[in-house]
Amino acid sequence: MTTFAPMIVIAPGPAPEHDFPEGTAATVTYVIASVQRSGSSLLARGLWESGVAGAPNEYFNPLQRRLFDQRWGRLPNRPFVWRLRRHRTSENGLFGIKIHYDHMRRLGIDLPALLGPARYIATTRVDEVAQAVSFEIARQTGVWTSEFPGFGRDPVYRKAAIKRRLAEIRRAEIGWERFFARHGVEPLRLTYEAIAEDYERSLRTALDFLGVDGTDVPIATPSLQPVADQTAREWCESFRGEPNQDDPG
Repeated sequence: MTTFAPMIVIAPGPAPEHDFPEGTAATVTYVIASVQRSGSSLLARGLWESGVAGAPNEYFNPLQRRLFDQRWGRLPNRPFVWRLRRHRTSENGLFGIKIHYDHMRRLGIDLPALLGPARYIATTRVDEVAQAVSFEIARQTGVWTSEFPGFGRDPVYRKAAIKRRLAEIRRAEIGWERFFARHGVEPLRLTYEAIAEDYERSLRTALDFLGVDGTDVPIATPSLQPVADQTAREWCESFRGEPNQDDPG
């Protein structure tokens, strides 16, 4: 019996209990075009838990992909997506994935060629400093969502590291905008702030964009919670209050 390491499984994970019944053809494919720490996991989890929007997850995240390889064997991208469509399409015909721009770029994934026509939901964050701080804390601690136990280590503030995360975020945002322009995509745009502050409205907006009448779809309290604490707030204050110059950290 295959077991999956809980520290790197983000539901819906690779286990069969996260599958939908087989036999439903995907009539709507969508992509959550994400940047790290932009609320994309909270959105994806809510869409999955609605039961009517497929099971979007970071299927091309190398850690997640490794777990699916344990289940199905190592597959090229096209047969892998075929398997996902077979098992992760909800009964109303919706199939979704979530992918960070950096994963798409590093792995050389041609989404339009691989998925065909798709709708895109772009997640960003208005407060990019808070986003970069959250990104760096997650990198150091291993706490990527409220479900992750992490490495059990305290993060260390380094302004230079936060500036690097900020640059990564901005490159990814530019990358997605170029992708949208190149392929004539008009995405639905949702921000971290909107998702965190009005979760239900954000989910219903996304469902409507995907062609689902979400009026009667019950929206449960999110099983994921935004990861924010006093450390993050203090780091944001320090970053904003320090002179804008390089530091040796």
